[in-house]
Amino acid sequence: MDDSPDNADARGGWIDVIAKRWHRPRGFAALLLLLVVASNYRVVIGMETFVLRDFSLFGYPLAHHAKESLLRGEIPLWNPMNDCGLPFLAQWNTMVLYPPALLNLLLPLSWSLGVFCMLHQYVAGLGMYFLALRWTRSATGAAFAGVAFAFCGIMQTSLMWPNNIAALGCLPWVVLVAQSAWRRGGRWLAFAALLAGMQLLTGAPEIILVTWLLAGTAWLSDLRSKGTPGFSFAGVRLGIVILVASLLAAAQLIPFFDLLNQSARWDNPDEITWAIGLNGWVNFFLPQFDCIEPQATDVLFHKSQAWTHSYYAGLLPWLLLWPAIAGRRLRMIVPLVALVPLAILLAMGPEGKLYSAVHAVLPLDVMRFPVKFTVICAVVLPLVGAFGLRGLRRKDAFDRGIQSMIWVALVLVAVGWLLSEEELTDAERTLSWSGYKLRLVWLVLSAGAALLFIRTVGMQRSLSGLCLVIVLQTDLQWHQPALSPTIDRRYYELPNPAAERFIGAQYPFGRSLPGQAAQDHHLKRPSIPFPEALRETRGGLFSNLNLLDGVAKVNGFYSMWLPRFGDVIWAVYDGPFELHPSVADYMSITRTTSRKGPMDWANRPSAMPPVSAGQEPVFVPVEDMPKIMRAIDFDPRKVILLAPGTESLIGAENQVSASVSNLVMKPHEIRFQVSTPEPTIVNISQSHYHHWKAYVDGSPTPIHLANGAFQALDVPAGEFGVELFYEDRGFVLGAWISGLSLSGCFFWLVAGLVRQRKSN
Repeated sequence: MDDSPDNADARGGWIDVIAKRWHRPRGFAALLLLLVVASNYRVVIGMETFVLRDFSLFGYPLAHHAKESLLRGEIPLWNPMNDCGLPFLAQWNTMVLYPPALLNLLLPLSWSLGVFCMLHQYVAGLGMYFLALRWTRSATGAAFAGVAFAFCGIMQTSLMWPNNIAALGCLPWVVLVAQSAWRRGGRWLAFAALLAGMQLLTGAPEIILVTWLLAGTAWLSDLRSKGTPGFSFAGVRLGIVILVASLLAAAQLIPFFDLLNQSARWDNPDEITWAIGLNGWVNFFLPQFDCIEPQATDVLFHKSQAWTHSYYAGLLPWLLLWPAIAGRRLRMIVPLVALVPLAILLAMGPEGKLYSAVHAVLPLDVMRFPVKFTVICAVVLPLVGAFGLRGLRRKDAFDRGIQSMIWVALVLVAVGWLLSEEELTDAERTLSWSGYKLRLVWLVLSAGAALLFIRTVGMQRSLSGLCLVIVLQTDLQWHQPALSPTIDRRYYELPNPAAERFIGAQYPFGRSLPGQAAQDHHLKRPSIPFPEALRETRGGLFSNLNLLDGVAKVNGFYSMWLPRFGDVIWAVYDGPFELHPSVADYMSITRTTSRKGPMDWANRPSAMPPVSAGQEPVFVPVEDMPKIMRAIDFDPRKVILLAPGTESLIGAENQVSASVSNLVMKPHEIRFQVSTPEPTIVNISQSHYHHWKAYVDGSPTPIHLANGAFQALDVPAGEFGVELFYEDRGFVLGAWISGLSLSGCFFWLVAGLVRQRKSN
């Protein structure tokens, strides 16, 4: 390992200790822990937690639902609280099976979830350190890479996405151990499969793909190095890792692919949104460029995309780009550097042309937001910086360093010209130019730290390396005013301000639905302080916040939803404040927002119970059902719409006087008694999904698609007990596969240890 000051002249004392140890594994682990804790120490000590966007609206409610379900002793396969029911575990990003998420079971969620995110930020930086240390053999370069990755814009904004930051935390470790697996085989294959399998359980497909893109780049580079197994042998080992990792995650992947095959992710798959645009490259040098002016929250958002509010990676990695290319380890650095412009062009979306060209060959529409390609830069640029620091030890390092500073300065000149040409409001111009001036200051500081590193040797070089890393961390930590905002965690524990409005309306006694005006208010309202915003969205049951109060809701915010449900949900609206009576009654909507405000809920006493019987079956095409349900003469108490082709399976012919009693509804089962003088239809206003199975007095009976997206059963005359169970056999099969694979990995590891002891 290079950069060692051990043989340098030293004066002793604590400075000598710092110089010798700060970039060593233990020293860096302590330094990184200090920096991560200091960045959000109030979260660590339990005073505050994160709040921005998806953390409060998505990640926290989902973690709450998973925790409550597991504490009841059930695996949350089905979520009855949103969208009239939809799969929960199969969404993948709910992280039900991700082992570190067990932390949320042991601690108060308002504390544990924030700590969970910060823990993965720390693990990500530590993993990048060891990966860069292996690739560069430079301890200072490894420390640079670890800090650059842990505090880059993508990482800090990912604190609002528990699943994304968990995947980022696993990323460098998977690449590191996978490389050991294809190089050394043996028990490293099991280690690599376990880590890769754990990352698969995070549910961040784009980040998982970036992980294997980086691993594949390293694998191809390794094939040309001495001492590495041949192409076939190394490829077989890598294939074994991927296969076993997939088997380990089978309990998650089988339900996910099943849902993916059944679901609709968006209305128009050809519509590409949230690309960085042709000028998006500027934000790598000026984070405030083309941002919406800050308001009450001080959080800046890009005008072109809203996935992340920063993908800034610091100025130092760009300053070290040329020294990295000029270094000796070109076998690895060239493909890494090549990934950066490719990722930026792809992130530009159709405007960058490359995205459209690649999209014609590969299904890039799976990654709906091209901005996510910036994750590649967030991973690669820290490694480029590590190689660059190694290159600064060459004899021509000073010249290389000056050349790098000149080209980065020219880029900033170009950025300044773009700012002068950009049409901006006065507030946006002030914001952009103040940020530009700060970048010039950081350019001078970064260049000075790099030149100091070049000009020093021994212990002085080690200390100048520490200075360079601190300059980098400070630049990243403060490049925007509010990267990961926090609030007092007790705000999550306070009761819902509209709680009295939902008395008697919790699941399964009815559902709630905010009106269109209330939805638009939450989506488009001006920025307000976070505590007030959380209180308002909680009272309005916005997004998935209804999960915190056990209130079932007709809509929600998920990556995938069931087919045909989207058409029906839009049929329920009848203006900004009104719901269509017949559709809303059928969906058992007992509460909706009134004209008084987004937190004021009005009762709907006309709502039907979630299970009813006796309707006359009418057979119409499925695509016509939402329109028919909105017809003036449609009465869901008298008529039920069924798909053509099921006539021979339906014994009911007319409307009859039937009754439903003793209704018991739980997340994964429904029980009731039905009494009817003639064959009839039992109508259940729960989303139709093929894993629900029905039994009439213990005998299986088919569940039919009804009213566009819901469930119906045909029952004969008489009195019967009816039961519906959620039976996901794919999950059961996956659980067996995962369990057996996990046992096999542990056996593999134990057998390897036994062989090692015998050989010793």
